[in-house]
Amino acid sequence: MAKKKILNLDLNAISVEDLVNLCEIVEKSVRAYLREKLPAKEEFDLVVSVEKDDKITITVDIGIVGRYSGLIDYEAVIGDAINYARRVLESELEKFRRTRTGDQESSE
Repeated sequence: MAKKKILNLDLNAISVEDLVNLCEIVEKSVRAYLREKLPAKEEFDLVVSVEKDDKITITVDIGIVGRYSGLIDYEAVIGDAINYARRVLESELEKFRRTRTGDQESSE
């Protein structure tokens, strides 16, 4: 289920290092979110990857080894975690964009 949102970013201003940092922030945030939402002994896999060409594509892949399928709606937890990842990503991109815009304006 891929959702697209246009953020009007200057892709040339976003370096590979910026994208790596962005992935790390999203991964840490989603990992903390899942630890908060799942029982302590639940296991999960989380992979965050990024591709950049004429657009930026972030992929968040979550797998949960569910022991409490009668008690927990794992699909809902995964869906909520992906939505949370999207919000974190958009927030980080906005901060990045504002920082770059502010830097450019102050140097002129």
